[in-house]
Amino acid sequence: MCQLWSCQRSRWSTGGIIGWYNTARQSTIEKCSNNGEVYSNKSSNGGIIGLAGLNIEIVNCSNSGTISGVNANGGIVGYVQNNSSITNCNNS
Repeated sequence: MCQLWSCQRSRWSTGGIIGWYNTARQSTIEKCSNNGEVYSNKSSNGGIIGLAGLNIEIVNCSNSGTISGVNANGGIVGYVQNNSSITNCNNS
């Protein structure tokens, strides 16, 4: 399990746990939580992952931190690409 309680600031694809994740093989990110602020002056910002590329499954993750940026902002993931999924996650 991974947890974040601090503030993350970046210029592109900012995430509380991972900024940008892309892989050719199927990967799973699970049981992660973010409670800190995520901020960017660009796009693709999320509580867990800023930009989830191909073949990523995000399971049982949560975000209670504030997410802000120009566009493509999300509580769990800012931007999700093809063949990726979000299951049983919570944003509050």
